Amino acid sequence: MPLRPASAGVGVALALAFAVPLAAQQDRSATVGSSGGWFYDEPAGKRIARLESGTVLAIGEARSGWQSVTLRGVIWARSVGRAAGSDFDLRVTQRGQENLRDQPNGTILARLLEGFLLERTGAQGNWIRVERQGWVERSALGAVEGGSQEAETSGAAPGAGPAERLPAARVPGGTALRARPDGDTVALLPDSTSLRVVARQDDWVRVRVDGWVRAAELGTASAVELVTPADLRSDPDAYRGSLVRWSLRVIAVRTADELRPDIPTGRRYLLTRGPLPEGEYVYVILPQDRVAEAELLPPLSTIVVTGRVHAARARYLGNTVLELVDLQAGDRR
Repeated sequence: MPLRPASAGVGVALALAFAVPLAAQQDRSATVGSSGGWFYDEPAGKRIARLESGTVLAIGEARSGWQSVTLRGVIWARSVGRAAGSDFDLRVTQRGQENLRDQPNGTILARLLEGFLLERTGAQGNWIRVERQGWVERSALGAVEGGSQEAETSGAAPGAGPAERLPAARVPGGTALRARPDGDTVALLPDSTSLRVVARQDDWVRVRVDGWVRAAELGTASAVELVTPADLRSDPDAYRGSLVRWSLRVIAVRTADELRPDIPTGRRYLLTRGPLPEGEYVYVILPQDRVAEAELLPPLSTIVVTGRVHAARARYLGNTVLELVDLQAGDRR
């Protein structure tokens, strides 16, 4: 079974069940400077936490003045709840903000805004050990320790060499590539397939596999059809800007506010569920000239939306945000 690409030349990052040493991912760090800094979910995105001066962050790739980081610490158990509807384990429920500390009742590392999403890594009495990957401005950090600063991603064409030096591995023939831990097999990899390790979750390792297919083998319709919610969850950055064609169930037309930071405030969007038969919320940003048309759609009716991925995973709720390209009534045939 071939890999499922979003479009020709797009690399896929999916979960794979085999053990790979990850020490190389964890030996580089940088300290937040004396003025503190802001933690963002993506470069130039929304500020979602305030980092305290002296906080040490594990660092990854660099991109145009931005640094990928991992923030780790402990948080009071009563200040978080389940992050239903997202790929994260926990959500900050404390009104306003809550402190992330280096240890129970210890030094404050960051002040997390309400709604901040976290991965649970352990527990310690009434405290939960957590982590979160995100971005900071490179100017907010001191010198990198444990290695030299990585070259920044420049958008160079594939074949020019990777900008990030991720741990590499090779697998035996027949290794199953899965959409998510314990998920469906999407490909059986040939012997000695080269992979890049990007993350780890329990006994699973997330990897990146880059390859090419002929555009003629996809076709325009196929390139649109092949992007699934599982693809978007597996590697949100890889599919930004990709086209999807999904059957969706209409809920209502609404106006974006500060709780929907991925949509410009005041912009009208279509709230839907799907893609059918799935039932996750999907937000569809409407061009001004399509708002009146969308307002006439009956609630719970089925539409077929062709849209461009604006955000594979919304900042607070983790749902997909699309920009409308085309809209048709009725089930897709």
